[in-house]
Amino acid sequence: MATYYDTTEYRAYIRNSSAQRALDVAGDRWSFLIILGAFYGYSRFEDWKSHYNMSTSVLSSRLKKLQANGILVKTPLAGSRHMQYLLTPTGKDLLTWALAVWEWENEWLYRYEGHRVHIVHADCGQSTFPQTTCMACGESIQWMDVDFEEGPGYVSMESVVPASTRRSTVSTGDGPVGSNFGRFADIFGDRWSYQIVSAALFRVRRFDELMAELNIGSSILAERLKHLVHYGLLARSRYQDSPARWEYIATQKTMDFAKIPLMLGIWADKHLPPSAGPVYLRRHRLCKQVLNIEVGCHECGGSLDAGNITFQDSRLTHRT
Repeated sequence: MATYYDTTEYRAYIRNSSAQRALDVAGDRWSFLIILGAFYGYSRFEDWKSHYNMSTSVLSSRLKKLQANGILVKTPLAGSRHMQYLLTPTGKDLLTWALAVWEWENEWLYRYEGHRVHIVHADCGQSTFPQTTCMACGESIQWMDVDFEEGPGYVSMESVVPASTRRSTVSTGDGPVGSNFGRFADIFGDRWSYQIVSAALFRVRRFDELMAELNIGSSILAERLKHLVHYGLLARSRYQDSPARWEYIATQKTMDFAKIPLMLGIWADKHLPPSAGPVYLRRHRLCKQVLNIEVGCHECGGSLDAGNITFQDSRLTHRT
């Protein structure tokens, strides 16, 4: 069984994890923002284009990819010649991921003023804070509460090599989501950032170790490390004086972020399963049971799903 601090299992995990399959489907910042915008209520091409300041070609290509992967469906807008893009049942199941994004942003990007986008639970009519718990024991779930063990679909650690992914520049617009929900995408907008942070969680910390484990070029790695240190996701610590050498340590901000790829992995196991079954099984450390999650409302205790919650900007009296 592998834990979050098992460096020996890292290569197998990062190359074969369910989260990596999810990143193949929606692994860049534009796709992340489109999905978050869909949960907010955007459905028309112009919604995303204007609020995120996306180019027509970029938005068109991402929408086509999300349709091809069964996350969005294109349908006629009632009473109009225009088309709309709606979340499919597969797309709606990404809600746990979207809620994890909101939770992390609320804690780390809006810590003092509170998130400007509120989650409203229709069943009780209250603004809610999502509570992610283990279905077996009812306790809350965080990354450090989860152990991993090889599942029926486990593949040799050498059999899959992660593909290179460039990090593109993002320019979010002034809309309620562009400026207030999805800001995490400015920090984690590509596969390399996810993989470097994942490595830090498994205590793979040194530059040469990261290069070897991730099969990443030195210039790309140096740029991503600088970026992640700037945003407080990694802390530099000198481990050698002559010549000066540094290691990069996960911060609490990173520990809390790890819930986001955890939710991606759970989604991928359901919707993108290998033919042989899950590569890894997740086990809740507190109750020793295979992890199944549920998300509830902290106000009334009722369940949260894509049909009974809305994301609303607190500065707006109504949505258009």
